[in-house]
Amino acid sequence: MGRVILSVFLSCLCLIQSSSAMVYDTDTTFEESVSFDLKRSVLVEERTAVWCDICAEFDPLLKEVASKHGNRISIIGVHPFDGIDPFGNEASKQRMERHEIFNENLGVTPTFLVDGKMISEGYSAWGEVQQAIFSQENKRKSPDSYNFSLQKVSEELTLNMTFPNEGIFSVMLLEHNKDVPKDASNPGMSVRDRVLIDMITIYANRTIINGTEMMSTTFGEDSLEIHFFAPSEFSVVIVHEPSIEEAMSDGNFAPYGVVEISRLEEVPDQNDITIFWIFIITLGAGGIFIWIHPQKSESDESE
Repeated sequence: MGRVILSVFLSCLCLIQSSSAMVYDTDTTFEESVSFDLKRSVLVEERTAVWCDICAEFDPLLKEVASKHGNRISIIGVHPFDGIDPFGNEASKQRMERHEIFNENLGVTPTFLVDGKMISEGYSAWGEVQQAIFSQENKRKSPDSYNFSLQKVSEELTLNMTFPNEGIFSVMLLEHNKDVPKDASNPGMSVRDRVLIDMITIYANRTIINGTEMMSTTFGEDSLEIHFFAPSEFSVVIVHEPSIEEAMSDGNFAPYGVVEISRLEEVPDQNDITIFWIFIITLGAGGIFIWIHPQKSESDESE
């Protein structure tokens, strides 16, 4: 029993050590280049809508969830391009089309996908989503080695990267605390967080598909630059994943690796993240002890 609990502690301590998010405050201009590598974060996508009553209750919680998990997860709010939701766009349309190729019955909002797989829907979905996150963390292998850098060039931010050796890079631009237009059908708060506002899809064969064209690209023989004017609070999420053709061929559509870099008004306190995970670890270890101890006692009594 002691070995089991120790194993749980060691595994979870590894999660704590790797949970430090790449978050910069809004005073950061990125005049100096910031370099970062592809990570093994779990991708959580919420199919949401400004007009959705349940989403209006749930969406404010996602900001806190994202801050507590550090870079263990990356949460993206994907809005329908339905002519009603003001945040729907060509990028979210492309992302939803990918979801629908690999999953059935995705009409309900909110619906959560973890690493591309539909997990649950509705207000009570988060418990199943949390279980799926832990499951994917245990399955996820170390990602291939890819390096990226972000720097201000003239008035724009420039993301420097290379083309993928296999699969695709889905480079997503998110806006935090995005104002909802006053004339929108909106039962919730006046802002929404982690809204997908643009995406560029980059193939190994150098094919590039733009989303809303807020981001533009220039590239050389081996390198690629993505240029964009960033909102005050934003995230760039880079997802290395199979192309649709590759995923349909081998049946695996989960990302190979995910990394997020953000600029936020409120930077999460690393101590809060650590305390949160110590609490989760302690709770989990106690649960294991309670479950194993009666099992052992019952065995002793039967003897």
